[in-house]
Amino acid sequence: MRDQALRIRDRKPTESPEARAERERAIEKAIKAEATELAKFLVEDPIYLLDLQEKLRAGTLHPMLQTLLWNYAYGKPKERVEVKHAAVVKIIHEFAGSREKVIEGTVVKPEEKPDGAGA
Repeated sequence: MRDQALRIRDRKPTESPEARAERERAIEKAIKAEATELAKFLVEDPIYLLDLQEKLRAGTLHPMLQTLLWNYAYGKPKERVEVKHAAVVKIIHEFAGSREKVIEGTVVKPEEKPDGAGA
């Protein structure tokens, strides 16, 4: 397929812009088809699938891949956020020009320890 794409690309250097655009689309389509074919070949490989299954059963499969498997198998769950009580929150962050931090409602300077913190 790559050779076919190169042959398409190398035709008629003095062609019209429309013909060139059509040729470019044909190249992109050929490359996408080849990439899809390669991806399917790799993913459908029996050895790869066995290895994936072993990792899943052993609990060593990356969590992101586990999430993707569940999403593909059963669909991504809808995310819902409920706000019962609105509250005004002031966030003090060191990158915002302050080195103070809020710990359990108490403002603590970097050199201080919050009440009840270890000595």
